[in-house]
Formats: sequence, C-alpha cells, structure tokens
Amino acid sequence: MAREKTFEQQLQPHVGGVVKVIRGGIYCEHVGKLGILLEVSSSQRAAWVNLLIDGKIRLLYVHSGDLEFIGADDAS
Repeated sequence: MAREKTFEQQLQPHVGGVVKVIRGGIYCEHVGKLGILLEVSSSQRAAWVNLLIDGKIRLLYVHSGDLEFIGADDAS
C-alpha cells in the first residue's frame, strides 16, 4: 500500500501552474483570484506558498483545499 502524500508533495508538481485561491482565512482579499504557483515550503499540515497574483508575489499560508489547481489533470 502506497503512503499518502503530504500536502507539500501534492503541491510540488503544480509549481509553475495556475491555481485559484478558494479559501483564504486571513487572506480573504485573495479568494477567487488566479495566481501562478512559484514556490512551496512545508509547514506540518499546511504549506507556505509564493503566488504571483495581480503582478505581485504574495506569500500565503495555505491548507489542503485552499487552492484549486486550474488545468491540472490530477490534483491529488
């Protein structure tokens, strides 16, 4: 039986791809916006991500389900 991927491992293949912020917590001003996933750093059950949104690089702390992978064949 294969081990379940960590959240960071799920995000890594999507670096360089387009994502949509669907939940934001304290980053609610970014909900609904599209961005390019530039970098991912692990932090236990969540991850720090750098997203290019509105021409600026934004550092967000996201949990599983906070981002939607746009144009991805497999987001798992």
